[in-house]
Amino acid sequence: MTNSLIGLSPLFTSIYELDFSPLLIDDEPGSVFLFLKNKEYFKNVKAKHALIWDRPNENVSVDIAPECIRYYCEKYGKVIKEKSKKIIKV
Repeated sequence: MTNSLIGLSPLFTSIYELDFSPLLIDDEPGSVFLFLKNKEYFKNVKAKHALIWDRPNENVSVDIAPECIRYYCEKYGKVIKEKSKKIIKV
């Protein structure tokens, strides 16, 4: 199984399944993300407008910004649900 999450794209209402392997493994993102290759650490994500992981044994966190998540959803993601095109009148 790959490191993947299912969730809302932060700027749209589309739902994607996103494989993070290209970001975390293929693109060699640098040492800041190396600990996320460990699936146990990867699973401890928090979602608060960004994806946030606490670094093990440190008092710091690593996050991926919403615009970066959107980019990776559109480039690598599998659309689970298209964004709604309904117009709601208030």
